[in-house]
Amino acid sequence: MLNTVGEVSGEGAAVVPLRSGESSAEVTLKRVRELADVKQFDEAREQLTQALEREGERTDLLLPLAEIERESGHHDQAMSSYERAVVLDPADPVTISSYIRFLSDSGIRRKALEILAQTPDAACTCRESRPDRK
Repeated sequence: MLNTVGEVSGEGAAVVPLRSGESSAEVTLKRVRELADVKQFDEAREQLTQALEREGERTDLLLPLAEIERESGHHDQAMSSYERAVVLDPADPVTISSYIRFLSDSGIRRKALEILAQTPDAACTCRESRPDRK
């Protein structure tokens, strides 16, 4: 059974179907992935910003926002989004490993190593998410 989300943004954007049991945040994340795949970062960022305003601060929305900001060259905004996610869930290995990877890729390796030393569970997640690195 399909319900619809009455949110339309962007010129020619379609109403996104909301499946029974699917949250509006889940629909937003699907839409954001589609937008990011075609490099429509501004629209993806706007979708995530609106979802954060609606849903409140959530790591499942902040981490994709950080990645979108990173991909579109907005380093300071990406840093802020990662840091907000870490504050929300400092014990989550995925959140911590995403932040560590960002820091390392940005050349902020000392801070990345300090955080990694404090959160050994993140080391496993970093290795699992980076098959190109052993």
